[in-house]
Amino acid sequence: MVVQSAPPGPQPPIARFTVTPTPVDRGAAVTFNASSSVDPDGTIVSYAWDFGDSSPAGSGVTQTHAYALAGTYSVTLNVTDNSSLWSRVTHQVVVRNRGPRIDSSNPSSASLTIGAGSTQRFAVNASDPDGDILTYTWRVNGAVVGANTNAFNFSGTPGGYVVNVTVSDGSLSASREWTVTVGTEVVGPSPLFSGIWPYAILLVIILVAILLIALARRRRKPEEPRPPQP
Repeated sequence: MVVQSAPPGPQPPIARFTVTPTPVDRGAAVTFNASSSVDPDGTIVSYAWDFGDSSPAGSGVTQTHAYALAGTYSVTLNVTDNSSLWSRVTHQVVVRNRGPRIDSSNPSSASLTIGAGSTQRFAVNASDPDGDILTYTWRVNGAVVGANTNAFNFSGTPGGYVVNVTVSDGSLSASREWTVTVGTEVVGPSPLFSGIWPYAILLVIILVAILLIALARRRRKPEEPRPPQP
């Protein structure tokens, strides 16, 4: 008697795919390619993609997708062959947040000197490639002195200071720093025109005016006739 073994049944496909690039920036396109998937004894007839972000499923050997938010996503590929057998594979995709950048600043120089009593305005123009809302934190010598505005007015006593601004999107940040020297020279009204000096000068002007008026009247007064000599 010859015993013949039953022929092997159909084999399921093997799901495989690559991710390019990885990691990927938020909002940038990422490509998923399942061309390396195989079926040992048949043909793959469908590819179903789950991108892990609640977006509509994809189909086809390759897919391009963009993620609106940073994070780690589980991407799953399900392939089915002509025998209705299937297999599944999952890969992690890391989506990075893009940080803010400071496009310009005023003053543009990183170091400056100002006079005592004067006020220096610092300002920056910043942007975020992802469109995130930005916050601003201003510090002088490490102490927070202002927030939620892209400008800050500084004044100080003579000495050295470090003025810093940090721009944040809630995850990443950018900063700009200035070294400020406040000199001993007082910037403001001249001492000649401060204190009691303005009143003293005004009094002198009034006295001189009175004296000039008196002299002018004396010159205009007619001379009295002299009596005849005997």
